[in-house]
Amino acid sequence: MASYKLHHSITERRVLAAVERHNTSLDNPGFCLACGAEAHGVEPDARRYVCESCGMRAVYGAEEVMSLHFYWPSGTLAPEGILRKYVRTGKFDMSS
Repeated sequence: MASYKLHHSITERRVLAAVERHNTSLDNPGFCLACGAEAHGVEPDARRYVCESCGMRAVYGAEEVMSLHFYWPSGTLAPEGILRKYVRTGKFDMSS
């Protein structure tokens, strides 16, 4: 992955909602790691697509953001986040 850090507006809750939306509709959401904009029509495993908002090659598919930033130790959020719980339990807990 490039040297982009996760934009502060890309939260676990936001990524979880995008992944769930992808799984229950025809929507293919992604996120620009540079500016935080949501992108549409992005493959789940997309990396480094050009952002329509800021022009940076920093758009990643929602599932890719989830796996890179919320599941693996390279992420920036606490280890006990919503998505880590999902990986262990298979259940989404939006109450956190």
